[in-house]
Parts: sequence; C-alpha cells; structure tokens
Amino acid sequence: MNFFVVVIVLTDSIFQYMNPPCFSFVLYFVNGKIIAKALPFIATGSWVNWKSISIDALLKAGLNEIRLESTGASGPNVDHLNIKLK
Repeated sequence: MNFFVVVIVLTDSIFQYMNPPCFSFVLYFVNGKIIAKALPFIATGSWVNWKSISIDALLKAGLNEIRLESTGASGPNVDHLNIKLK
C-alpha cells in the first residue's frame, strides 16, 4: 500500500484481519525498512471473526510504502489498514 503525506509524521498503523485457528507472525516494512520482524497476528478462531493489531510507524514527507510479509507458510487475511496520527 502506498500513502502520501505532506510532512514527517508519527502514525498508528491499525490492521484489521482474520486468521483461522493459528498464530501468525509477519514482517512489517515501511519504505523498505523492517519496522517489526515478528508482528504477532493472534488466532481469531474462525474466518468470520475479526481482530485488530496496531503498531507505530514514522512516515516521511512524500510517498510511503507499507508492506506486510508472512514469515511462515501462511499469514492473516488483512481486510484494511487505518493510519491515524499520533
């Protein structure tokens, strides 16, 4: 996902996801830099239950790329990402 911001800003990145009965870790990148090596997405119990996880991220002025990458065989189904100013 790409985001454009006018000034450098600290944000709270909130991912809404569902994850079957398993625990997944993902890498969290902002502009190609690893922010979290093992962001935990806990099990939601089924494909119809949703949870949220948040992490801080510093976004630069201009275009920013946010990316999640599974560290295992599978990962969570991320529905959306909210970016909130801190």
